[in-house]
Amino acid sequence: MSNVLTSDRDALLIKLRPEIKANLETYTELEAFQNKSIRPIIKFQSDFLLTHIKLYIKKNNSKFNLLNFDAQKQYLAQILKSDIRLKNELIAFVVALFTKHEQVFYYQNQTDINKRITQIIYSRCVDLIEELF
Repeated sequence: MSNVLTSDRDALLIKLRPEIKANLETYTELEAFQNKSIRPIIKFQSDFLLTHIKLYIKKNNSKFNLLNFDAQKQYLAQILKSDIRLKNELIAFVVALFTKHEQVFYYQNQTDINKRITQIIYSRCVDLIEELF
């Protein structure tokens, strides 16, 4: 029964993800994982992740919208580096949508994958910075 539920869950998780075109054959294993798993999950979770960061900023820096673009980028980079709780929450929002097989790969490469997740979320925030205020 447990394997049926796991395979159903995995199939549903994969079905939820938007398709991102990439030639996975030319990438390292970590790059392929990033493009096959991490990027689609972050794209799917984009509104949720941005809302979470927006609420964090509203609570912790009420003058964010008064900062210039470079200062906003610097602030985002700083909070994603120094606020371990926020960083871990954002990573958890992505990891929670991994399939069972992806979880195994994640735990074997956790440090590198966490860096990639954080960097992609940072880039997404910078691209959509006007939505943060």
